Amino acid sequence: IVVTILRYRPYFIQGAVKKPGAYPFEPGLTMEKAVSVAGGFTELARKDKVFVAREDRPRAVPQAISVGGAVKAGDTITIPAVFTCFVCESGIPGQDDAYGMVIGSSIFYPDVELRLAFDDNIFSDADEVQSDSIVFLAPQGTLVTGTDNAFYSLSYGGFYGFYGDSSEDNFDDHKINGQAKLLLNSKNQLDLHAQIMRGHDRRGTDLTESQPNALAAPPVWNFGQADALWRLGTSDSAGRIELYTEYATKRYQNFRNVLAQRDVDQLTVQPKVFYGIGSSTSVFLDARRTTIDYPSADIDSVETEFLLGVTWSALAKTEGSIGVGVLNKDFDQPDRGDRSFGTWQASVTWLPRTYSEIKVLFSRKPKEPTRNTDTFQLNTGLDVSWTHEWTDRLETVLSAGFVRVERQGVAPREDDVRTLGLNVDYKFRRWLHLNAGYTLRERDSTDSTFAFDKQVVYLGLTVTP
Repeated sequence: IVVTILRYRPYFIQGAVKKPGAYPFEPGLTMEKAVSVAGGFTELARKDKVFVAREDRPRAVPQAISVGGAVKAGDTITIPAVFTCFVCESGIPGQDDAYGMVIGSSIFYPDVELRLAFDDNIFSDADEVQSDSIVFLAPQGTLVTGTDNAFYSLSYGGFYGFYGDSSEDNFDDHKINGQAKLLLNSKNQLDLHAQIMRGHDRRGTDLTESQPNALAAPPVWNFGQADALWRLGTSDSAGRIELYTEYATKRYQNFRNVLAQRDVDQLTVQPKVFYGIGSSTSVFLDARRTTIDYPSADIDSVETEFLLGVTWSALAKTEGSIGVGVLNKDFDQPDRGDRSFGTWQASVTWLPRTYSEIKVLFSRKPKEPTRNTDTFQLNTGLDVSWTHEWTDRLETVLSAGFVRVERQGVAPREDDVRTLGLNVDYKFRRWLHLNAGYTLRERDSTDSTFAFDKQVVYLGLTVTP
């Protein structure tokens, strides 16, 4: 007996596509093809995940799958927009598997992480190596709301650390974030963001490198930042313009006789122009000017950078950006000597499988000195990470990095820093994750006083009510 199917049930696609509706199903149909048939993504589409309700499971919460997944006859596909992806991910309010607590027209996402770690060199010291156990507690929550043309979020994150023996290094850090994404019209989008933080520098880093006992406790600082990004044009436009501006300020709160010199204010203005040379490829010109002011130190400077590059996005496979350019750093004090050098930044994300992601970051850029004796610091680094979902419950992240740090000042030196990390995350339930990991950090230096190696192992539990 031979059975021939004359017609399949159509599939339905809605959300952030240009032509939502019902379309004929064909065997072998992929999500990429389904989106293409529906006219492609809109400029607001979130392209990493889509949500599918299967006809054979009418009561089930729509499942999040990658855009490389398969389509079945009768599927209802929802493409989330950047403003509604949080709401879409929450599932259907009232379902046991829904993530997020509905509060009026808003959704609240809470979670808390508890982690136990062992660090075999807590002060990153070459000679006086001290190990210790550390308990970390990180409660956080995000409140989101929005409309079709606007998205708003407010979040808080706490980070507490309790050392087994070195209790003077205990800390409590806090961070509050607020953001708004506004679609002014079909071609204008405005992103606003602000944050305030209370943080600390671990002893044995920055000002206390190789001298962890120079201060009786970790330096504590307050940080504030406000930034805005205006976008003109859409992904289909031949040309696009972005204008980014940012103001940031940092103030140390203790040991002012030593740390006041590290207080800093920065103002950045950064226009960027894109021109499309293909359906998913654009060239860009990026210009940045940053004014850096130290209220209590004579190391003020102005950085001016120009980058020329290309950015691309191949649906569900790879995306990236590569730019090369030149940066001038002009100091207010003539005796410090101005600098001019080549810079570059590259970011590539590749998905060899829908459940596997490889990221590569490569850059050369200046960094503000972390020691009072340094006047200039240049970092050249490479970072690679591989994230793989072995099953619906098990995910691993393997990472490796290398950075060369060139320091100039009273005591010039060059450091090579290598890092290696492995994190394993297992989902016992939607609301309960177990994670374990290992990190290795090694630094070689032309000044052996600053060379060290350290290893950290940890076990953690994350609860998402």
